[in-house]
Amino acid sequence: MAVTTEVPLESLDTTDVDRWIGRPLGGGQLKEPVTANDIRRWVQAMHNPNPIHYDDDAAVKSVFGKLTAPQSFTICCDVGHGAPPAIQGKIPGSHMLFGGDEWWFFGPRIEPGDKLHSERLAFDYKVTNTKFAGPTMFQRGDTTYVSQRGQIIAKQRSTSIRYLAANARKLDSLKEFEQDPEWTDEQRRGAAEGRPGSAQHRDLHDRVARVHHDRLGRVAAGHDLADLDHGGGLAAADVA
Repeated sequence: MAVTTEVPLESLDTTDVDRWIGRPLGGGQLKEPVTANDIRRWVQAMHNPNPIHYDDDAAVKSVFGKLTAPQSFTICCDVGHGAPPAIQGKIPGSHMLFGGDEWWFFGPRIEPGDKLHSERLAFDYKVTNTKFAGPTMFQRGDTTYVSQRGQIIAKQRSTSIRYLAANARKLDSLKEFEQDPEWTDEQRRGAAEGRPGSAQHRDLHDRVARVHHDRLGRVAAGHDLADLDHGGGLAAADVA
């Protein structure tokens, strides 16, 4: 539904974006093949406890029969986390918010020695009126990850939210954030519970460590997986 306002707003100039829609894009490519330690560092940073992604013995016993990357690793095989096609084209005076991704995976897994290349496309956009900034563009772009064997690993469709900063200022849309929030004692205690060194954080560490010691790394329906509430993603994400 369209949003109306009595404040005179500027229109988005989509001229440069229009000339890119539907066109393949260039850009940087992965310089060197993926290594086993690239994958190990990724799962360590993501707090992924599944040993098939870092332990050779566990990997050999897995359904893949060798060390492979989790699907989440795909995003670090391209510049800008695969999102640049969603911001292709200049809009004078604009700011941008990241609107998230959709992902499709086609079966093949990334493994040490793979050298992926990215195929990029400025997919489409639509302009709608928002309370935040008036005319606002929701632009989508695709990055397809292809191995040196010609296998399509995954397709990523990113969305960017592009708007004119001048319009956002006219609508005073950030006014509610100008004042520092007032926290209650209960809210402060809740925020502190997940900090490093807290009892909750130590419990999380112990639970993840127990999963690490399960050499088979099997996860089945009904298992109680560790959950990370503050920063770093999910502790037991991407277990497939």
